[in-house]
Amino acid sequence: MLKKARIKFDVLFIQETDNTWIQGFRYLFVASAALMADFLTLVTLTELLNVENIIISSAAGFSFGLIINYLLSIRWVFTSGSGKSKRSEFLMFCVIGLVGLAMTAALMWVMTSIFGVYYIFAKAVVTCIVFFWNFFARKFLLFNIKPKDIV
Repeated sequence: MLKKARIKFDVLFIQETDNTWIQGFRYLFVASAALMADFLTLVTLTELLNVENIIISSAAGFSFGLIINYLLSIRWVFTSGSGKSKRSEFLMFCVIGLVGLAMTAALMWVMTSIFGVYYIFAKAVVTCIVFFWNFFARKFLLFNIKPKDIV
């Protein structure tokens, strides 16, 4: 029984995989780590280092979170190389992240300003939508995994 549990643990957390479900599971951890890096950078710059311009603190947090997301994603989530140079790969990774950021801003505005949805609820919904955008765009557009390889 212990050996069977160990095999499942290895499959979920250690072995390289192209399985979309396992990659999605891992990406949830990666995205959470990136979110923490983003938030902690924002708070550190704003509260501890007294950066008065919140846009600078927010941009720095987003950038740091994006770098963390990229490094963890290529190391642990997406095992197939994109076939691009690391520079091109990182640039495309950033473009996908910036599209996600634009989606966040647009969807938050639509949900709160047009439909009057409470901003915390809107943020929860938007975060889920953008999470899936980021994961699937990176998997299928950047790392060249064909849709037939989903399972």
